[in-house]
Amino acid sequence: LRASYWSPGISGNQILYQGNNPLTNIIIGTIPGDSIDALKQAFDFSYRNWSVDLTLSIPVNALFGRAQLARAKLGLDQAKLRLEYQEQQVFLEIRNAVRSLETHYRRVVAYRAARELAEETLAGEEKKLQVGFSTNYQVLQYQRDLANASSQELRAMIDYNLSLAALDRATGTILQKNNIQTTALYDD
Repeated sequence: LRASYWSPGISGNQILYQGNNPLTNIIIGTIPGDSIDALKQAFDFSYRNWSVDLTLSIPVNALFGRAQLARAKLGLDQAKLRLEYQEQQVFLEIRNAVRSLETHYRRVVAYRAARELAEETLAGEEKKLQVGFSTNYQVLQYQRDLANASSQELRAMIDYNLSLAALDRATGTILQKNNIQTTALYDD
């Protein structure tokens, strides 16, 4: 903000207009003037003039810089949220793989016990058949039960191995455990 006061002097000829209105453009006469009169008028403060200036400077680069900074901060926040989401997804994937592995391990143990029981039952029934206390039909039933128990145990072992591979994939150790090196692929 700047304020000033100044007093000019009028020099030269003064033009007289009709009705003292210069907008009519009708000149009715002139009054001759002198340069010394202008100095007298200036020092006598005959015509006082006030002036007030207001200067406002807005650096446009700063506004664009702030916008870029805000955009960069927003991008950083979004990247952090994406990273946090991915970490949660990895954690959930690992947790689900561990649960699945535990479940399939229990299935393997249970079906192994069922198969062993079916083997013992079949062996006992075959001994009964040899001494005449059982029939071929009952032996065939126990053989079918043993085949079913063996099939279920095999399926449980397959599911267990698939769960183990899923856990290795989720933890990122599947290549290490299988001794696979990928550096040779990128040496070209």
